[in-house]
Amino acid sequence: MLKKLQIFALILSLFSSFSINAFAIPLPDNPFTLNGTNQYARIPYNNVLEFTTGTIEMWVKPDWVAGSVSTNLCLISERENSTRYSFHINKNLDGIGLYNNNTYATISYSFTQGNWYHIAFVMTNTNTEIFINGTSIGFTGNRINTAITGLPVKIGISQVAGNFAGNEFFKGAIDEVRIWNTVRTQNQIQTNMSNSIATNSSGLTAYYPVDAGVTTEANRATRVLKDYTANSFNGTLYNYWDATITTGDASSVTVSSASVDGNVTDDGGNTVTQRGIVYSASNTTPTVADTKVPAGSGTGIFSSTLTGLAAHTTYYARAYAINSLGTFYGSTIQFTTKTLQTITFNPIPTKTYGDADFDPGATASSGLAVAYTSSDQTIATIINNKVHIAGTGTVNITASQAGDNNYDAATAVTQNLSVNKALLTVTATNQTKTYGTANPELTAGYTGFVNGETSANLTTRPTISTPATTTSPVGSYPINVSGAVAANYQITYMNGSLSVYPGIQTITFTTPPKTYGEPDFPVSATASSGLPITYSSS
Repeated sequence: MLKKLQIFALILSLFSSFSINAFAIPLPDNPFTLNGTNQYARIPYNNVLEFTTGTIEMWVKPDWVAGSVSTNLCLISERENSTRYSFHINKNLDGIGLYNNNTYATISYSFTQGNWYHIAFVMTNTNTEIFINGTSIGFTGNRINTAITGLPVKIGISQVAGNFAGNEFFKGAIDEVRIWNTVRTQNQIQTNMSNSIATNSSGLTAYYPVDAGVTTEANRATRVLKDYTANSFNGTLYNYWDATITTGDASSVTVSSASVDGNVTDDGGNTVTQRGIVYSASNTTPTVADTKVPAGSGTGIFSSTLTGLAAHTTYYARAYAINSLGTFYGSTIQFTTKTLQTITFNPIPTKTYGDADFDPGATASSGLAVAYTSSDQTIATIINNKVHIAGTGTVNITASQAGDNNYDAATAVTQNLSVNKALLTVTATNQTKTYGTANPELTAGYTGFVNGETSANLTTRPTISTPATTTSPVGSYPINVSGAVAANYQITYMNGSLSVYPGIQTITFTTPPKTYGEPDFPVSATASSGLPITYSSS
């Protein structure tokens, strides 16, 4: 905004009789610059701005070498594919003119690169008069095209898209833009051009005195070019702020791939058409000229997966975003792909139920500890990284190594483990009995139980039998044992014997008293067994 410039109004009036090139015009204090490439301001269409006759004033500083641009650069316009009006300074800095969709009419004037000029375009029904530094330099001979309506006002460009897009961006600085729906006189222009004006001035439809810092970070969020009239026809500034993007950490790093996140937190007012991650093993600040992995468009968080990487290699990566202003990057991170490792796992010897826990013996080329898993917990379990035999049969023992920050996970290796049954011998206990008595209880003993197991672990107890009976004669009879079942044992049997011994008998023999000479007489004795008695004399 122009401030404290009233003293120059007096200077201007004192020197009004001199050549307009002789004025010592003070520089505006808060202009906004335009880079001649893509920067401009846009005020949305409003019919109040679509006057039939009126005046546009502005302070202007052209900043290009005469002839260094390819076309006449635009100061202000109502133009898209058609044109209501479009005011330009000639590319050679030798004139200024109006394009009205039919003709571009110019008035000769010598501009100097880097100098400030106050320019007023006074538009009537029939013609357009141009004032520079408060003095008329003549008429263009054409007028604004009032038949064309519905267009926005743009400062610093006429056409953003189309045949002239990118060719007519103004290069320099602009301040104190005033749009009137009245035809301003030379006196009004001269009196007020170096002064701030009242925002409610008669006929003033829009007033852009330009705030300090309008193109700084303070205005990034709104990008507003404020209209200080009650109409509030605020404009929007374009292409003054870079896109803001951050690079996240690398994750899921393997031998040949990694994921890197990014976040476009602000597009700077220009849509991000592509975003992603760039990376290189040699360039510490990679660009899109290196390898890139696109990940969509717009703002927000994204992730790119980098593939085809070399093992054990350091890479540099950063997020990028592309919009109409160019390509922007986040900070560079670095990560190192992991090293391959392999597992050596020799075949496991056959084991027997009851064998002690053992180390399967696998090793990793990285030197990292190997872990094991069992495919059947009823046959083998892993305790303290050793194999504990829990049953018999066949089981797969798998050796694995998950890797760390430096090594990738190894390919798992599996070996077969066969566990044989333990040998269990069931031996019938030898027994004896006396003839005529009942058979004793038949029992058996066990040899070969492991792991603290006993006959209680038999799923089926053995059958023990003998052919001997109570009345079997004295002799030796077999005790047979068979039929025992135990899940983890191979059972063999050893039969016993039952020895039948003669029974103990008594004789009852009463001797009758006899006298010598008496005749022979029968004797009578009985055996408790009932067996016949034989007699003998001593």
